Amino acid sequence: MMESDPRHSAYQYTYKTSWSEPDQKFVGTCVELPGLSHLDADEEVAARGIYNLARFMVRDMIDNGEAPAAPTTCEVTGTR
Repeated sequence: MMESDPRHSAYQYTYKTSWSEPDQKFVGTCVELPGLSHLDADEEVAARGIYNLARFMVRDMIDNGEAPAAPTTCEVTGTR
């Protein structure tokens, strides 16, 4: 079953921003959509940019009958 709200899927994705020495900019990436990135001199803008790009891609996939990637999940286990 596909998500009815594409923002919900993108919201659950895993994002990362890091410095790109060759580009001299921050690069935002998404684990579930490895082909996407967003570069910007401002780290917060790079983070917002990749999130907005992921939302757009998920919406586009749903509109075209494709199933977006499932969010990566973290499992937390307790130890005693």
